[in-house]
This record gives sequence, structure tokens and C-alpha cells, in this order.
Amino acid sequence: MIARGRESPILLIRNMISKAGVEKLLQEILKEGDFFLVDVTVSRENAIRILIDHQRGITIEECALISRRVYGELDREQEDFSLQVSSPGLDEPLKVRQQYIRSIGRSLKIVLDEGTSITGRLSAVDENELVLETGNGKKGEGRTQRVALGEIKSAKVIVQFK
Repeated sequence: MIARGRESPILLIRNMISKAGVEKLLQEILKEGDFFLVDVTVSRENAIRILIDHQRGITIEECALISRRVYGELDREQEDFSLQVSSPGLDEPLKVRQQYIRSIGRSLKIVLDEGTSITGRLSAVDENELVLETGNGKKGEGRTQRVALGEIKSAKVIVQFK
């Protein structure tokens, strides 16, 4: 079907790969090695970008193995696509609870939904909130601040070189 020199929108929809479909496919693959999904994006051109991680970190070889598994599950005859599987870089914001757990002991800069910014060392994470050591209070004592995970607009690890 051709509509004014372009493919019909119906064909475009049929040939698009969905984010939900990729996430469902990844559930089984990632569970096998205790990896966790950080993010999936699928562009209109079927460029698939998958960010994965593990509590101990992830190797290039593991990313390549997962990439081959995903590639093997998608049908190149049905959909044309490109695929990128990697770990989140240092400059990527934290998106999922497992990333916060992996970052315990590191300094974070957090921006809340309301716009307030908090910087501190992450000391604990539970199901609903995290605890930051935000600096010195009176008489040199450290202050702690609890932050609900649902109130976080963005969070990044502050990279420190010693």
C-alpha cells in the first residue's frame, strides 16, 4: 500500500517493534543471570537501545551475549531493526531501585519533583525511600535525610577521583 509516495501508516504500525514487547522478551533473558533492566527505548525507525546492569557490574561479553539472545528472538524478516545493548554510563541518571542499591556509599545529586536539589552520600535504600547523609549538622554531626523514591525527578552519581 502506498499513500502519496510513502508507506501507509497501517504498515508502519504493523512493522514497528514495541517497547513493551522488548521488555517482555528481556524478562526471561535477564532473569537467568540476575541482570536487571534499566531502560529500553525503541525509536520510530526500530532502533532498539537496551540498558542493563548487574549488582556486581556487567562486562562487555555479557552485553554481547544478551544482544545475541535478543537478536535471535526478533524476526529480521518481519521487522527491520538496529540493536544496541550496553550498561548505563557514569553520566546516565539512576532510573531503577537496583541502581540505587548498587550506589550505596557513593555521593549522589538528587533533584526532586518540586525542583529542590539534594547532595549527599547514599547510606541506605528500601522499597520506598533512600537515606542520604547530607553533611555536617551542629557540632560536626552528620545529618540524614530520607527521600521517597517516587519524589525523585532525577538522580546522578557524583564521580569522584581520589
